[in-house]
Amino acid sequence: MIEVPRKFSTRPTVQSYSVEGAPPATDVPFAANFDATPDVTWEGWLAIQSRDGDRILATASQPPLFLFQNMEYSCIHSSPGFGALNPGETGHAWTRLYFVRASLEEWYGRLRIDMGS
Repeated sequence: MIEVPRKFSTRPTVQSYSVEGAPPATDVPFAANFDATPDVTWEGWLAIQSRDGDRILATASQPPLFLFQNMEYSCIHSSPGFGALNPGETGHAWTRLYFVRASLEEWYGRLRIDMGS
């Protein structure tokens, strides 16, 4: 994330990001309201690695809609999307939080299995 271009708004600690396969975050009202979406597209997860590199805190959603980060409160979110639903229809999505002792590479392998890819 350090190398990700940022678009600073009136809330410089807040960033929202577009994800692969979803509408641009600028088209999602909640994310667009922060006017902070850089022109990049990510997979549907965010992770924080410990300084020693052996612990991961992460969030992932399937299917993902957008990613959201607020550095003021050290929070990260992967928001799920349900697509367009008509009255009476239901949708299904999942969000997982990971608190694991693993390297980023080891955890990412687990995530790929969890996501079925």
